Amino acid sequence: MSQRIVSFVMSGGVGSRLWPLSREDNPKQFHDLSGDGSMLAKTLRRLASRPSGDTPIFMIASERHAERVHADLAGINLAGGGPLFEPTGRNTAAAVALASLRTLAEFGDELVLVVPSDHEISTARQFWQSVEAGAAAASAGRLVVFGLKPTQPKTGYGYIEVAAERAGVFDVSRFVEKPDLATAQAYLEAGNFHWNTGIFLFRAGAMRDAFAAFEPKIWQATEAAYKAATSDLSGFYMPLDLYGAIPSTSIDYAIMERAKDIAMVPATPGSRCSMSGLPIAKAMSSPATSSPSTARIPTFAAMAGCCGPSA
Repeated sequence: MSQRIVSFVMSGGVGSRLWPLSREDNPKQFHDLSGDGSMLAKTLRRLASRPSGDTPIFMIASERHAERVHADLAGINLAGGGPLFEPTGRNTAAAVALASLRTLAEFGDELVLVVPSDHEISTARQFWQSVEAGAAAASAGRLVVFGLKPTQPKTGYGYIEVAAERAGVFDVSRFVEKPDLATAQAYLEAGNFHWNTGIFLFRAGAMRDAFAAFEPKIWQATEAAYKAATSDLSGFYMPLDLYGAIPSTSIDYAIMERAKDIAMVPATPGSRCSMSGLPIAKAMSSPATSSPSTARIPTFAAMAGCCGPSA
């Protein structure tokens, strides 16, 4: 029987990457760029399509987007999940801490999958193949990140340097920030660098321990806001004064660049996806009725929002 994976979609953002189409009150995950639903709705459907295993689906979204979120949730089986609303954005470290707290409180020390809301991935089947390939490492207590083999020297993405490989899982040597063109070219030629997709898989308890080691103030502040939250049929709401007190930083800076024994699973090759930047721009300038391939490149995981909060 497949192990439970509690999934969380990070749906924050300030609406800067597709401005002026995208704005703070209408960020890009709510846009339908391909004619078959918003990026957020497609992300939710992708998570709900896991072939087997219990997969509760939660969203971490801005309270100001509640109406849009509820519209995209309509008709999707969240398997016991639901929306968690942030009264103000506190970046991805707070979102991951919140995801871990929710999982520990409701399900125990289960696997947690955290994904951005603005991916364009062509096949849910290959997405889940990649996720399942990281489940054993995550169950053993490792923090797992998913990487994408670069096809060109892109300067807009963070990179992961990997070392030894065992059974399709690589040891991470280091995370590196968005490089200049010459450095990106060197990474491409080296062959042991991957783009960071911003998708993470881990045991809730392992992430709790990582926060205790590296950023206890973020965990403690998020826990205080979580415990003071109220909920009703529309969602889970945290008080502004407590949630706003959480230190704002990315999960990469807070944990991933500092933790040891991180694993990387390369994305399953052969499917197609969109990337932050050029393909998104193509999607905006192409008619909605055009082939989706005009906005995609032949790789697996969309990189929009990698190495930082969604926009």
